[in-house]
Amino acid sequence: MVDGALISLKAETIFEITAYKFESDPATDVSTLQLIEGGFRTISGSIGAQNRDA
Repeated sequence: MVDGALISLKAETIFEITAYKFESDPATDVSTLQLIEGGFRTISGSIGAQNRDA
């Protein structure tokens, strides 16, 4: 992801990026992801580090 996050999906996973906005402004950055089926791992990037509510 452009904020430096990494997402690794298992085989046959259904995963949706519902909303994603990164402009280096913690007040407006947002990341909303949905795991529908399967499994994934993530290492959060700047969005998660700067604003956990985002």
